[in-house]
Amino acid sequence: MKKENHSMKGNIARLTTFLFVIILLLTITPLAQAANPSQPKLIVLIVVDQLRADYLTRFADLFENDGFRRFWNEGAVFTNAHFPYVPTYTGPGHAAIGSGTTPSVNGIVGNEWYNRSTGKEIYCVYDSIVSPLGTTTDAGRMSPRNFIGSTFGDQLRLATNFRAKVIGIAMKDRAAILPAGRTANAAYWFDAATGAIVSSTYYMEKLPEYIVEFNRRHIPDSYIGKEWRKLLPESAYERTAPDSGLGEGLFPGDNRSTFPHLITKLAGNKAYNAFLTSPFANEFTIELAKKVIEEEKLGMRGVTDLLTVSFSSNDYVGHTFGPYSQEVEDITLRLDRQLAGFFHYLDKKFGKGEVLLVLTADHGVAPNPEYASSHGLDAERLVRKSFEESVVARVKEILDIGENVIQAFSNESVYLNYDLIHKLHLKGEAVENAVARAAMEQPGIHAAYTRTQLLRGEVAGDIGKHVLEGFHPRRSGDVIIVTEPFTFFSYGATGTTHGAPYSYDTHVPLLFFGKGIKNGIFTTPSSPTDIAPTLCEILQIEFPAASSGHVLMPPLR
Repeated sequence: MKKENHSMKGNIARLTTFLFVIILLLTITPLAQAANPSQPKLIVLIVVDQLRADYLTRFADLFENDGFRRFWNEGAVFTNAHFPYVPTYTGPGHAAIGSGTTPSVNGIVGNEWYNRSTGKEIYCVYDSIVSPLGTTTDAGRMSPRNFIGSTFGDQLRLATNFRAKVIGIAMKDRAAILPAGRTANAAYWFDAATGAIVSSTYYMEKLPEYIVEFNRRHIPDSYIGKEWRKLLPESAYERTAPDSGLGEGLFPGDNRSTFPHLITKLAGNKAYNAFLTSPFANEFTIELAKKVIEEEKLGMRGVTDLLTVSFSSNDYVGHTFGPYSQEVEDITLRLDRQLAGFFHYLDKKFGKGEVLLVLTADHGVAPNPEYASSHGLDAERLVRKSFEESVVARVKEILDIGENVIQAFSNESVYLNYDLIHKLHLKGEAVENAVARAAMEQPGIHAAYTRTQLLRGEVAGDIGKHVLEGFHPRRSGDVIIVTEPFTFFSYGATGTTHGAPYSYDTHVPLLFFGKGIKNGIFTTPSSPTDIAPTLCEILQIEFPAASSGHVLMPPLR
């Protein structure tokens, strides 16, 4: 009997030990599988809309240690990063950054383009089949459906069996949607008519309660009546043009081109444009980023998550005042301090070095033509309507016809009327050549490339290669026009724009710091299209479909 009791006690002890081991394994195995200590807890991809590369050197001595300088002190800095395509716009830029592809593949050939089937322009992220969330306006009818291929975020979702979360935020819809990708958990953007953060049913059936609560705080309204004043003493702004410089526009609502700028609420669907054209909207973007991190528990679930954050206000300010304005200097200096605060938050939340940060821009910007020409540069504002009318008339003369074979002008592209060309028994290539010739005869035009040339790959020089990388056979026009340097088509008499293949539009920052990155400054040629494959290499996952970017090996530990 004693022997049986002893044997029974031994069996019970062994069973207890066995059950304890099973429970322990069940408890820790999922964490062990999900949490790879060599990988970052969270990746934050920051895009600063219209941040030219030279801003980070022109204003470097005015930066604080923990903002932009942190990339120089702790991270990898690529000083020779250029977009390899035109047009250099917001939509194409954010799509290229997220996917490592150019418009020739991802199809985002502009912020909008002409749709031959409907006879209308289509906005790059407009989606008529989704419903808005957080608003009743069309500002919520957006999705990534027009994007072709996959992003780094999509590949991260696939690699983790969709356990990783991918979320994009920005004031601009396209800036929130495109870098996050087609399988993103969510994208949130700003409705300028209502002042609310919105989304669409592409992502979810209804807004999360925390976004609803965030909107109830009416944070943008708290800035109405405030003034945007210069951050630093007057002497700090001597490196830029005088306030109210040549070609500068007026701040929305207060009709001034000089500091201070009063934040007012406007009428109609641009009620919050003054707020958007100020550094206060960048503060708001960071508050939203923190809210999303906290509520979604990004980086806290044993798997690497991705948050894309685009700062849109720098672009609004740059378009209005130009790259050599005191307003652009001031919003850049303020963003430096705002980023420092955000980086401190991430350090405290996750531990220093546990988050991987990437910072770049979607494009640069041209100088105001009046400013450039006053300093001896050949610069001009081209009137789009006059150019189009001249080209139409000249094409009729060249082809000796009375009808207009041009269907539309869009994105510095000319779309031909195929049905009419067929009816008139004209050859498509001959019509393309006539349009290109007519365009080249107009002032301010550097080059014109035809569809036939581009499909054959018959382009010469760096500019021709940029045009080819921006040409999508189904979405692009039949003749692509490139203006001379410092010259662009303008809808108004002030401000500036971007979209050209020149360095002031293509040269942008490319910065890394955090988990998996070693410190260094690299002058080797690079591109924002290198970001997606580099992040995939760090996480050891598959590259985005058709990614043409390269892995930036030097910064990888």
